[in-house]
Amino acid sequence: NLVDFHSTEWMGQNVDVVLDCELEEVPLRIDPNQVRQALLNLVRNAVEASPEHTTVHISATMEGAEAVVEVKDHGVGMSAEILEHLFEPFYTTKSRGTGLGLAMTQQIVEEHGARLDVDSVVGVGTTFSIRFPTEVS
Repeated sequence: NLVDFHSTEWMGQNVDVVLDCELEEVPLRIDPNQVRQALLNLVRNAVEASPEHTTVHISATMEGAEAVVEVKDHGVGMSAEILEHLFEPFYTTKSRGTGLGLAMTQQIVEEHGARLDVDSVVGVGTTFSIRFPTEVS
């Protein structure tokens, strides 16, 4: 739903957002509104970091006992210095923005017992991964 609802917003930036979801139903204890906000922050950042006519990939897969949602862009990537401060409140490299999106995203993820990982290569792009522990019956 998130991709469909915001697709017109991203079309204006000439970036395609593609969803690849291998998961059917996975039992997770989450607040859907908070997780939606966290994912929206990641996807918006990915779209903004992407050059025109590229694609942001969102995937959802199972890796062992974790449901993993990844948001991958093909932007400029981030240096080690930027990565060091990435989740600090009010830290931003953008000309517009508050620097609160990733700090809020990390807080939401942690409050759900999940983990937020980032892998970024300068000149190649960035992948954010949210790793949710699955429920055990």
